Amino acid sequence: MRKHEEVAAAIDRQGLDPDHEMAQDATGMYPLKQAIALKHYVLTLLLPAAVIHILGFGSVYGLLRSNGLGDVTLLVAASLPGLLLSSLFLLMARRDDLRRLGRSFFTRYERGRRFVIGLVISWTASVAFLFFVSYRWNLLSLWPATILLAAGLILGNTVLVWLNYELSSYIMFGVLTWLVSVVSFSIFDLLVLSSFLARFSWSWVVSQTGSFV
Repeated sequence: MRKHEEVAAAIDRQGLDPDHEMAQDATGMYPLKQAIALKHYVLTLLLPAAVIHILGFGSVYGLLRSNGLGDVTLLVAASLPGLLLSSLFLLMARRDDLRRLGRSFFTRYERGRRFVIGLVISWTASVAFLFFVSYRWNLLSLWPATILLAAGLILGNTVLVWLNYELSSYIMFGVLTWLVSVVSFSIFDLLVLSSFLARFSWSWVVSQTGSFV
């Protein structure tokens, strides 16, 4: 902890870190010095990331669409490169913070922790949105769904900037809890339906109980 404090003090003396307070708050974290400028945040970070996401998706989707891949395989193969590239872009935008503060940027500094929260929610929401809207419910094809998703990610991450850290953290863990619930129920249900319990109408209770645990 002393090392981080010394680094923070050195940064403060040099005037290199205008985004954060150098004094720790009551929780031992370094809060934001001033509110994030929404216009700058959207135009220089979120919008370019969304464009990268769409271009990455479009490139892979165009290459793989004619290869006869299954719907789920195409969804994963076309979606992940765009998400990965846009995430790398956002990470590179913080390279100066990472160079100065190291891993503590993600654990002790408000802007870094918000970055992690936004990334986790964005990835989880993206996978869930594309899976249900394009595959399970068949409401939109992958291409228009991805464009709608990019717009939703810009809006969602902008909203996260307005929220305090505790509330945004609550949303992140709520999303992750939902994801664990869906995945675990699906796994338990698959196991139950392949066992002797499948003959009983209440077999879903076993899957639901396992999911709750």
